[in-house]
Amino acid sequence: MTPLMSGQALPFIKDATEPPVVIKSEDAPCGATRLSAFMHRQVRGTPTIRTTDGTASKQTLIDLMENPAIGPTDKWEALGNARDCNSWIVPRTEYDMTTGQPGGTRGNTPEQKARVFMADQFRSKPKAQIMHVATGDSTRKLAQQDKTIIQGVSAYRSAPSDPAYVRKLGELTAADYFLENGDRATANVGNFMTAANNAIQPMDNMDNSARALWQSPDLIGRTMHLGQLAPGKTPALVERFTFNVTNDVRFGEKGGDAQIKAWLRQPGPGGTREDAMKAQFAAGLDAGRARIIRLYATNKKGKEGRNARKAPREAYEIDSRSGYAGAVPYWQRLEARARYLESLQ
Repeated sequence: MTPLMSGQALPFIKDATEPPVVIKSEDAPCGATRLSAFMHRQVRGTPTIRTTDGTASKQTLIDLMENPAIGPTDKWEALGNARDCNSWIVPRTEYDMTTGQPGGTRGNTPEQKARVFMADQFRSKPKAQIMHVATGDSTRKLAQQDKTIIQGVSAYRSAPSDPAYVRKLGELTAADYFLENGDRATANVGNFMTAANNAIQPMDNMDNSARALWQSPDLIGRTMHLGQLAPGKTPALVERFTFNVTNDVRFGEKGGDAQIKAWLRQPGPGGTREDAMKAQFAAGLDAGRARIIRLYATNKKGKEGRNARKAPREAYEIDSRSGYAGAVPYWQRLEARARYLESLQ
């Protein structure tokens, strides 16, 4: 059992099976998480990490984390010494995860503190989810790591130069915002991985807004992000995406790619490379919106339509059995949201 770091300061646990799986403390309903993965496949046409519920084994996982004989010592020590910008990932002073108040010091070494920290993370959330390991790296990691730079050129450059890649990010964002999840391409670039041939693999953890959607008593539910899929809001979403690209470029400069900023502003047939990326991202948003409406607002027939209805019904059953589902069945909510989205066009 090995601790891992995602694109941000959020630890995961990886086991020693083949293929390996990642275990994460979570408070998102498992059925709705699976539904999110299904929608990404339908809207983007590419696979997403499969998630299963590991809550029944949570205490066993905690016991393993706290056992000093389990897992490579150097990995736990590295987590204990890791920083996110200027802050320690594992606090030097322990805090009660429920009250937020300082607690007694547990653990005298970075490794011991890391084990305590991870165990507390799992205790603080009601669920544990098991996912296959995402292949590839976050865009920020690609941009900033020295090992990815060949003759001063960051490996990051290949993905945004691919129009299909940027368009797919736009489609992914449409699916996310439809489900009230704004925590990916326009906010948290650590929530998707870029693999060989610029394949995109999202990690389907839902943010607080997305989790609240499924508990809402209202048929449509929250519309904070859904409303931003109106065509008139597209320029604002494009700018948020571009802001993250600009941040990645800064990390690329720190990693050793001195010309990456000039590369982003390099002129082409339709403007700069940055202008081309904006246009492709906007095109992806348009395509994602249209596909969502076609799948969920038009009573589509055939296999595709049957699957679009089957997946949310199965997800609702899963969450109902565990007590996490709200009063509104998932299919009815998706249909209502798609028709609301259609009304915004």
